[in-house]
Amino acid sequence: MKISLSTKILWQINLIDSLKLIKEKGYDGAEIWENQIHRDIEDLSWFKKYLQQLGLEITLHSLNNDINLSSTNNEIRKVSVKQIVESIKLASKLSLQIITVHPGRKTSSKDNLDRIWELQVDSFRQLIKVAEEHDIFLGIENMESRAKEMIIFPKDVNRLISDIRSKCVGITLDLAHIATIGNLTVKEYISELQEKIIHVHLSDSNNTITHLPLGWGKLNLSEMLFSLQKEYDKNVVIEGYVPGREIEVLENNFTIWQKIWKDKKEI
Repeated sequence: MKISLSTKILWQINLIDSLKLIKEKGYDGAEIWENQIHRDIEDLSWFKKYLQQLGLEITLHSLNNDINLSSTNNEIRKVSVKQIVESIKLASKLSLQIITVHPGRKTSSKDNLDRIWELQVDSFRQLIKVAEEHDIFLGIENMESRAKEMIIFPKDVNRLISDIRSKCVGITLDLAHIATIGNLTVKEYISELQEKIIHVHLSDSNNTITHLPLGWGKLNLSEMLFSLQKEYDKNVVIEGYVPGREIEVLENNFTIWQKIWKDKKEI
């Protein structure tokens, strides 16, 4: 497997400088949070050439703040779909292949689940139509176990992907989110996904914080990665933003990643 870094970890640093730091440290790739492109990049044509010259494997994390693809408020849902459509088009302009997309969630804890599910599937079918036109893969992220989330368990992921019915959709597997379930190991979770994993996120966590730098939490990262390796051998994006400690986290994650694989070879 290869190691990528989420540019959100370097949030307070200009995107161009962030990508240089990621490359210089030795990472294989980067997942760019779309917000940073809108914040820091004025010329997309120039940025596309810059990414190609940089030589990193780049993926895109679509906008997710205030977006809900299954909102019962029609206008919010329409705007949410429109925003992700623009994300797909942006990825196409930059010649990127994979976008991570957060699934919809309940607007209220009392929502009718069947109705919410229909809205979610309808939104994704609209997105898939655009993704297929631009040859972009959507990685739907499995979410952590918390109020109003709907795509948490493997059965949720499998059902959604099955209902969408497109070769351009898969799962962005967030390993830290699996840890919030409590009664499923990573190995068990992966075994139920039927080869749907197209992208992976990794971070550490503890009892109160879901996304921490590697080694700063309580997860058995080695066991998680070894379970994943049997089914997936591409880039793993490291997450875990800590404001004010950007460079420390950049270096820490790379060091811990190398140690995990070094220890495995010595076993």
